[in-house]
Amino acid sequence: MHRQLILLTSVFALMPAMAQAYIGPGMGLGAVASLLGLVAVFFMVMIAFIWFPIKRRIAKRRAAAEHGVK
Repeated sequence: MHRQLILLTSVFALMPAMAQAYIGPGMGLGAVASLLGLVAVFFMVMIAFIWFPIKRRIAKRRAAAEHGVK
């Protein structure tokens, strides 16, 4: 019984049905732009988490080198 229910559910889930929906060009481009924006934000956050600690370390080394030379 349990196996038949899983099989029946799988068959209905995999059967395509007509959607009766229309995504216009404005909505489609908006969705693509939103997705690209989220991807860009994700990469910018990753770069920020990597770049700023490196930048701080470089600044500390330069400051230490300047004080050591003078």
